[in-house]
Amino acid sequence: MADHAGAADLLGVPRPTLLGLLGDGTIPHEMRGRHRRVRLDDVLRHQDALHGERADSLASMQVDAQVEGLYELLDGRPAPPGGSTTPPGGTSPTPGRTTATPGGTSPPAGRTTTPPGGTSPPVGRTTAPTLSRAGR
Repeated sequence: MADHAGAADLLGVPRPTLLGLLGDGTIPHEMRGRHRRVRLDDVLRHQDALHGERADSLASMQVDAQVEGLYELLDGRPAPPGGSTTPPGGTSPTPGRTTATPGGTSPPAGRTTTPPGGTSPPVGRTTAPTLSRAGR
């Protein structure tokens, strides 16, 4: 027989959680005066039952994921929510370049643009406004 603190450590749960399991009869115990005593065999039986439930749940989740085709997403790039990355009627824009906006307006300040005859900045970077040191 062990005390409830040792049983909680063995199961890897906090003592209040174990006290709840003892109180609702999930794990049998005996009271010796004011102290709860649990049999190691009962604690290990409960631990085995938990492992079995977790293994069954994991197997069920794996079957569900396979049925829904989630494993195929791991083989390539997952599609973004809503579908295709290619805009309707054309090719994808070049990374790092902005596309023309309706009405001929220019992109907001700080956005990536390509100067005429120039090269694009690296993908993911934006052009920063030039700051002068005047007035410092």
